[in-house]
Amino acid sequence: MLKRKPIRMCIVCKQRGFQDTLIRLQHKEDNIFLFQGFGRSFYVCHNCMDDAKKRVGLAKRFKVNSENFDKLLKEIDG
Repeated sequence: MLKRKPIRMCIVCKQRGFQDTLIRLQHKEDNIFLFQGFGRSFYVCHNCMDDAKKRVGLAKRFKVNSENFDKLLKEIDG
């Protein structure tokens, strides 16, 4: 029997996608990090991370410093 891939939802655009295609982040201590393996987390799709307006909205939603958030984005992109 085939195993199905888990489907998760992007918190910005509300679109659903496979778990391995989304970026898993974590909000902790007024900052956003890549998921560290414990605690609560959320998913964001690559389209929303590429769109500047949506990125600013995400940073405002979690009340994080935009400079730290930009560093995280550079870390994700490689």
